[in-house]
Amino acid sequence: MGFVIIMQRIVDWIAANKLVTFLGVALFAFFVATIALAVENNDNAAALQSCQDRLYAATTTSTTVPPATTATPDPVTTATPDPTTTTTQEPPASSTEDPGNGRKRRFAEANSWRQMG
Repeated sequence: MGFVIIMQRIVDWIAANKLVTFLGVALFAFFVATIALAVENNDNAAALQSCQDRLYAATTTSTTVPPATTATPDPVTTATPDPTTTTTQEPPASSTEDPGNGRKRRFAEANSWRQMG
């Protein structure tokens, strides 16, 4: 019989304090929504970083310089230097060395959404 009395008092208190009850429920809903958005933002940031890494790797080109021949008066003797490989790439806006895994991490450009607010 004690449980019924306690539940009746809780229901009476909620009925008497509707504004406080509404604000409490709203606070709980915003708390849960904030956690859900934080998890989603973290997942999106990881996916964005992965896409940026793949794009950076795809746009970095490696070219081979063909061997150059030089003409000399003696047709039997020609000099052919060893072919060299050069890598051309655009430097990122800013990068730092990540000591954990040795990779360079690229940061967003100046008009990024992180820097707008």
